[in-house]
Amino acid sequence: MVESRRGAFAFPPAKRLRKRREFLHVQQRGRRLYGRRFIYYIQPGATAETRLGITVSRKVGKAVTRNRIKRLVREVFRQHPDLYPRAVDLVVIAKRGIEDFAYDTVRDEFIHVITGYFQRPGPAGTDGGPSPARRRRSRSRGARPPGAGDL
Repeated sequence: MVESRRGAFAFPPAKRLRKRREFLHVQQRGRRLYGRRFIYYIQPGATAETRLGITVSRKVGKAVTRNRIKRLVREVFRQHPDLYPRAVDLVVIAKRGIEDFAYDTVRDEFIHVITGYFQRPGPAGTDGGPSPARRRRSRSRGARPPGAGDL
């Protein structure tokens, strides 16, 4: 009986980003969104499941604080599967210096950022999501503004 109840509340491995290369892939190629408490990296999913990865560095706080933040983010992710109209890989990074990591504030920010991601117009023919890749233009020496870097 306990197992059947736990199954409804589980966070199975199929819904997690587990390997460092998966985190790095999303962080390098995904769209970066900023909230007050977190930085979100979102990329169209590599699998049929929406997957979550959470990063909370030691700069954020001691182990108890870091674990609480991770539990709150997992709980919001788990309780709101309807936020994702299609599968995405999501990395959430906690910012340091934020003291109000209450469930309600984490939930409200998470919902606001994720729904904003899916409501933004993306490339033609998509329902939101990442915009086309931007290329950085490197400046040649002749393209610098006058006086820049002159000694």
